[in-house]
Amino acid sequence: MPLSKYERNNLPKAWRNEAPTKAAGLFVQLHVGDPGDDCTANVAKESKRKPIALSAIEEGSVTNTGVLEWEGVTATEKVTHVSVWDAEKEGNPRIYGVVTVEGGVQLTKEQDARIKAGKLKFSLV
Repeated sequence: MPLSKYERNNLPKAWRNEAPTKAAGLFVQLHVGDPGDDCTANVAKESKRKPIALSAIEEGSVTNTGVLEWEGVTATEKVTHVSVWDAEKEGNPRIYGVVTVEGGVQLTKEQDARIKAGKLKFSLV
């Protein structure tokens, strides 16, 4: 998954022996197209960010450890990308990427949407 513009400027602080800004929490946002470097483009109408817990690092990758659920989604739309932020509202985007399910994930208005544990994989390799 690509790093956001914010995170590309945050992580190299460690190389200068400076402390990168840690995320107090992480939240997933859905997108209907490429969110771009700032992760603000193509936000799904179902725009509520959901908290995500991540697994231990294994060969440069982590996955979600719990189910992510959106109850009674606000619109019928196809989700093709996700972004991960350090706050439920506003905050800084950290990473983003394509949903690997062929053709994206279809949401149906007023139905629940779930992403099972282990189905979102974030990797820098």
